[in-house]
Amino acid sequence: MRTYIVQVHHYFGDDDNSTDHTHRVQMPDTKYLELKEKYSRSRWQFHSWVEKQLEKQIGSRYDGEGYNSRYYIKSIKVER
Repeated sequence: MRTYIVQVHHYFGDDDNSTDHTHRVQMPDTKYLELKEKYSRSRWQFHSWVEKQLEKQIGSRYDGEGYNSRYYIKSIKVER
């Protein structure tokens, strides 16, 4: 199982209450091998999958009323 470390900057209403958090997302070996077979040299597919899993964990990035972001992803790295 691969573990991705995701650095996320969260907004809480205004910029004074914003903070950085570290989240971990685990990718099963079967999913890793499936993506590796389809997109052998592309990191984008791995990061896209991790972003979708993170959204399931912490909720939608955007609020329902508009394009106001609740958080943005600063980096995604594989834990070694």
